[in-house]
Amino acid sequence: MGITDGAIRHLVLTGRLHPLHRGVYAVGHVSLTRRAELLAAALAFGSRTVVSHRSAAELHGLLEPAPGPIHLTTATTGGGRCPWVVVHETKRLAPADTTRVGGIPAASIPRVLVQVAGTCSQATFTHMFDAADRRRLVDPLAIAGQLRRGRTGSAAVRTRLAVYTGSPPPESVLEARFLDLCADHAIPRPVPQTSPLPQRVQRVDFCWPDRRVVVEVDGRAWHAIQGTWGEDHDRDLALRLSGFVPRRYTWAQITRSPGRVAADVLDALGVGRARAN
Repeated sequence: MGITDGAIRHLVLTGRLHPLHRGVYAVGHVSLTRRAELLAAALAFGSRTVVSHRSAAELHGLLEPAPGPIHLTTATTGGGRCPWVVVHETKRLAPADTTRVGGIPAASIPRVLVQVAGTCSQATFTHMFDAADRRRLVDPLAIAGQLRRGRTGSAAVRTRLAVYTGSPPPESVLEARFLDLCADHAIPRPVPQTSPLPQRVQRVDFCWPDRRVVVEVDGRAWHAIQGTWGEDHDRDLALRLSGFVPRRYTWAQITRSPGRVAADVLDALGVGRARAN
């Protein structure tokens, strides 16, 4: 842009430019948004660098922002170090591995899925995969192209893809919380969003067909409606008459008393009684 080193030093001394990384400055102030921080970090390492891992998942809107370092993947050697930045080096970044989100270079969603599976918890990976699925961003062929023998995360993604077509994602945050509760308390994973009664079209939130147990999670925004409340109880009656054991839990119960909910589910499944025996 024709700005000399001397001009840059003058702008820094007068408070118009604020150094962030080598060769990267904030203009006017340092009250940066998260996106500005991501862009600054990527610029510091050159053109063959993208925001990656959990940072890219947040940028794509697949995970909620959380405190922690910025993750970058770079094919540039000798890029140095930046504070609060974790750098993952790679031999090359193919065009299919990269994209731009609001002008910020980022790893593609298929690549991010594998990266997060290899560095974050199973619950975090599941949340991200389901979020991508709800937005119809899951491309099984593109994801399969990212899987490599020995690449961390490939095994977890391969397992998830194997059951992908038969396991729809949770439709709400509360349903995702319930699946986390099941995982945390060693409860067998239920079949989500299924219709256990063939003669009825209504779906239930979760079902264990072999144990004939159904769980519904009641979010206040929907189930507080009087008409829906009556339909819920009518469905519960139909389920009981068909030999199913329905259970119903609220947001407060799942988030504040997960142990009690887990014990009740295990009891309905017969697992609690088996353990007691």
